[in-house]
Amino acid sequence: MPFYMRLGELPPKRHIQFKRDPKTSFKGEGLAYEHVITTAGFDRAYSIRYHLRPPTRVKNVEVAGQLPLERAGELPLRHHHLRSKDLPRSGDLIRGRVPLFFNPDMACYRCRPAQAQAALYRNAGADEVIFIFGGGGALESPYGRVSYRENDYVVIPRGTTYQLVPKDPAKEDYLILESNSAVRIPERYLNPDGQIRMGAPYYHRDFHGPAELITLDRDEETEIFVKDGARLTRVVAELGEPAVDQLLAVLGRDEPVDLVGRGVAGDAEVGEERAVAVGEDDSLALSAYQRPAWTRHAARKAAGSRTWAPR
Repeated sequence: MPFYMRLGELPPKRHIQFKRDPKTSFKGEGLAYEHVITTAGFDRAYSIRYHLRPPTRVKNVEVAGQLPLERAGELPLRHHHLRSKDLPRSGDLIRGRVPLFFNPDMACYRCRPAQAQAALYRNAGADEVIFIFGGGGALESPYGRVSYRENDYVVIPRGTTYQLVPKDPAKEDYLILESNSAVRIPERYLNPDGQIRMGAPYYHRDFHGPAELITLDRDEETEIFVKDGARLTRVVAELGEPAVDQLLAVLGRDEPVDLVGRGVAGDAEVGEERAVAVGEDDSLALSAYQRPAWTRHAARKAAGSRTWAPR
């Protein structure tokens, strides 16, 4: 029972010609361009977008640097309390992420940006879950615009190009989980028909997909930063973004969603290794039963913070 949403115009069936006025269409071809997107192969959930122009037009691709996760060294297995809310603000959503923990399945970052995100961003190798410690605004993507506010979880499937547009950048504060495994509703929360069970900690009404389509009908060079593991690539597309100028979006389960966090206590399944939990005072508590590697920054913060260990 996947979440089905539709925005804008679409043909009566998939994989057929979607005709447009040749006078206003790209190179007079008289067509919209179908784009099928999936994160786990075409036997799994997929989404279909229709574009005013081909989404494959790219002018330039170049390496933009590395974002490696460095181990802090061998530390004793113990509980630590990181007061990451005191981190100074720096960078934006892309460059301002401070890595705290990581393991083979996921990485955890705290991000307190000093400025709004200027370039578009795409994580090509991992799903992202962004917990909104503070602030509010909207996430804009090829699927449309979805609003977020404090205490919300924003789930962004891998391969999604997006930009967070905050109301006030000075109030933005994020916990970002980057998962190599797909972020899905755990099977134990679903009944055989795919509906969320009565006893689950959240329900379909808590999920909010894009509610407003973003249609750009212009040619311009657009900068996109694509992350794949530690590598960051800069892509210059020849249009308003190689996937934002769509006429419509047909959404399956591979689209950004906002999970309202107020009164919701639950988890998204990201594999066997749970790395962190969010504390009531905007702090982070490390779970020790499957210990992730510490980053050097996290180790420095822990050295000056209050820590405790079982006796």
